[in-house]
Amino acid sequence: MSRKWKRLVFIGLLIFSLGSAGYLYYEKTVMVGDVREREHLLSAVSMKIAKEGHEMEDVKKIGVQYNYFKGGVLPYEVYVVFKKDPSVVYYYSWKDRSKTDVVLIGQGVD
Repeated sequence: MSRKWKRLVFIGLLIFSLGSAGYLYYEKTVMVGDVREREHLLSAVSMKIAKEGHEMEDVKKIGVQYNYFKGGVLPYEVYVVFKKDPSVVYYYSWKDRSKTDVVLIGQGVD
């Protein structure tokens, strides 16, 4: 293999590596967010719905949504779908920036 081809292969691999690293960084910061923040809100919502008298067996689906473009301190929301009414989605988030309480911020149709 000539020196020119080795250089082209090296540049191609370098561009591929930088592109992959950029994509993974984008995926982590823009699409997923901080895992500790997600888990903190998810556990707080689980405790809230348990205090409201729901069992975890009553929950059909629960998950965390992250909106990077919303920004600020509270870009996370937890959605909950109960088995008794699977067409309604309940959205929970932090009440304020101190993250001391979780509130129902809305509901929608699944």
